[in-house]
Amino acid sequence: MKTLVLGAEGMLGRQVVKEFGSGNHSVVAADRAEADIGNLSEVRNLFSSITPEVVIHCAAYTDVDGAERDPERAYRVNAMGTRNVAQCCEEMRARLVHISSDYVFDGTACIPYREFDTPNPLSVYGHSKYQAEWYASRLCRRFVIVRTSWLYGPGGRNFVSAILEKARRGEELKVVDDQLGAPTFTGHLAQALKNIVEADALGIFHVTGQGRCTWFEFAKYILEKRNMDVPVTPVLTPELGQLAPRPSFSLLDNFNMRLEGIPLLPHWRDGLAAHFGE
Repeated sequence: MKTLVLGAEGMLGRQVVKEFGSGNHSVVAADRAEADIGNLSEVRNLFSSITPEVVIHCAAYTDVDGAERDPERAYRVNAMGTRNVAQCCEEMRARLVHISSDYVFDGTACIPYREFDTPNPLSVYGHSKYQAEWYASRLCRRFVIVRTSWLYGPGGRNFVSAILEKARRGEELKVVDDQLGAPTFTGHLAQALKNIVEADALGIFHVTGQGRCTWFEFAKYILEKRNMDVPVTPVLTPELGQLAPRPSFSLLDNFNMRLEGIPLLPHWRDGLAAHFGE
């Protein structure tokens, strides 16, 4: 199965290339050098040269605060870029697997969000990802939308690497303790994407590490696993003065995966162990 991975140099994209390359997929890795997804002609030329059967769309603008400062860039990459990818997938009759985010929800729920709940993004980033979902589902008949949360892994800056870098430099660690979610290891997510594709499933899926924690609890566990005795101070979100609003409740119920019989990801603690090579 010829599989095109967009955003192949990103944190998730690298794991997807690795995972799909180990099976019966012929993988083509593409990043900005191969095509600017915000340019329809470039995307169409890339697709024409490859004629993919499956497209794993990992390319995105993920700077949440940066999106508030530069909304045009966020919408061009996330929304319009996905529109271009979805349109070309439909023209090629390829299956589209689009990666989305917990930020499409407002975080006011008290039970984990299911795939059938109505999104209500708070930020420019969240709205640009929700608009991307709209294009993916409207322009491509064979689509999969995968919402995930609190993503981390090798090959990219993320919460785990940031905590460890600050701890090694002896910086004061202040971490929010009023946001609840499920950390998700890119290696485990890539395996789930492959399972979804090979199950020939379509529609929306929530795919996250199992369990729940706050960012503060996650930070404490990261340092514990690395045997670093570094103090961490719990704070409330407003104390950090971040530009973009964050959902305080990011738990996603992996409901459709259970219905389809697709294996759920391991617990987030096991994901961190896998990330550290344990």
